[in-house]
Amino acid sequence: RGADDAGGASSIGAEDAYLRWRCRNGIAEGQGEMGADQSPPLEFNLDALNGISYTKGCYVGQERVSYSHYRGIIRRRCMPFHLEG
Repeated sequence: RGADDAGGASSIGAEDAYLRWRCRNGIAEGQGEMGADQSPPLEFNLDALNGISYTKGCYVGQERVSYSHYRGIIRRRCMPFHLEG
């Protein structure tokens, strides 16, 4: 049986589990969560997730990202937290 034949309930459960895992680990996904051209990739920990190359050639935003990385100045970061309640 293929994944499509397994039924909607299990795929919804898997999606919920994946979302919970991402939230627990502070991993944003896509433009809906990160915003297009609004936040630098370092705010969303893409450097720690190997989503940024400091040795690759030119790419959009390279100067700003490299400057922040090498200066060690990242004003905001997306971080997970847990509220008791």
